[in-house]
Amino acid sequence: MAIEEERVSKVIKATDNHTVVILKPIIDKVRITFSGLGVIQHIEGLQANEYWEGVYGLAKDIAKDDDDGDISNCRVDGYRIGLRVDLGGGAVATFGFDPRKKTQAAIKLEFNPAKFTLTSVKRLFDVWKYIEGGDIPLAAHLTSARITRCDVAVDVLNLRLPDVFVYCPDVWKTWICTSLHGGAQTINFYKLNKSQSPFLDPKKRANVVVYDKKAEQKAFGKEAEFGDIEHTRIEFQLNKTALFKNLINTQYPAKGWSFCRAISTNPPFASDRWLQFLDSARFRGYVAAEKLLSADELAAMNPAIPNTTFKNLVDKSVWEHWPEALDAKPLAILLAYADQNVKTLIPTTVSYL
Repeated sequence: MAIEEERVSKVIKATDNHTVVILKPIIDKVRITFSGLGVIQHIEGLQANEYWEGVYGLAKDIAKDDDDGDISNCRVDGYRIGLRVDLGGGAVATFGFDPRKKTQAAIKLEFNPAKFTLTSVKRLFDVWKYIEGGDIPLAAHLTSARITRCDVAVDVLNLRLPDVFVYCPDVWKTWICTSLHGGAQTINFYKLNKSQSPFLDPKKRANVVVYDKKAEQKAFGKEAEFGDIEHTRIEFQLNKTALFKNLINTQYPAKGWSFCRAISTNPPFASDRWLQFLDSARFRGYVAAEKLLSADELAAMNPAIPNTTFKNLVDKSVWEHWPEALDAKPLAILLAYADQNVKTLIPTTVSYL
């Protein structure tokens, strides 16, 4: 299957007959929150408490009895009311209303920009107007919105997940989903956090997830995006507290991480033993696996360590394409609204999108 050239970040010749393709980063999921700070005050006579009580009431009524099949109830952590909105074309947004804690923002909104089209954006704005009642458009709320989650994905093509070795000295725990026949399918990496129990719940969000994207698509009954080509996704799950409009300032997320090819024209020692060593390192731990090497193999390894043995698949040359992820038109429209003066957006509609 052909790969659009504009999506490619770099091409790596792994061996004489094996080429790996690294795609440009995309934003897989975004979560923003807002409470109307600096926005509601521009509506004469409108008080924040009264405004949100009204919005929650409308959302609750819609959750109880809604004739629109595109809107349905869902569970949103930390919020009493959750609404899932089908925006068409595979695009979905979830709203959380009425926070359970006073310290939480009034609204939580989560969506996948990679699935959005211009039609999706218009539908999102229209649905907000329907739920909220038409007092303050979503565009105005975006000016004060904060981004609290941003999942950044880098796709690696023609390289199986078991042939990607991930190394970070700060990794504390890994959770691996594997099968006896198919091998590793998902690996979750957690960086050291002293406040966490050593028996970490695998449902907790990891710092980095590496998984077989082709297998995931097939599991959900979807056609594999790149056909028979191996498709491994590296996903950085970033927790943020910045203003949504400042998303461009996101720092290079792979600092300290190495994503190495297990397949190489020049491994430190025999290729089969090298693959066995990396597999052992995943299961036993890197130091324990080193102790199983022969004296000659160990000498070949030193001073080499995983983050210098091979070139990093996701280095800073890949991150140079980050601005392009934000220039994707649907997301760019939302960011453009966020960067405007809120006073100009109070009467704004989006009928022209």
